[in-house]
Amino acid sequence: MHGSSLQSGSGSRARLHLWKDFLIPPSSILCRAQEALQRARAAASTLDSVRIQAEAAAAAWAKEAVAAEHRERRKLRAAATNDAQRAHAGQEERGFSENPDRGLASA
Repeated sequence: MHGSSLQSGSGSRARLHLWKDFLIPPSSILCRAQEALQRARAAASTLDSVRIQAEAAAAAWAKEAVAAEHRERRKLRAAATNDAQRAHAGQEERGFSENPDRGLASA
């Protein structure tokens, strides 16, 4: 019985690995909202254990928000670079002609 639970545990890790590429990372807006929610939960709690857990969760969400902001900035920079490269390639294509007399018709 114990061996089967180990196998199912490793199988679930394998399944998680397969789905890892399909998971959408959280946005910085979601992370900041969850951070605020956890901070409010910590502030409203009268129990030390709940407050400690909520503060730890808020710190984790803050860390994830920073990572999300970096991902979002990197994505914007990559999109701007791709747009600039496409614009440059379009200009080169317009300037190239197989006809050597192109542009000399007015001369």
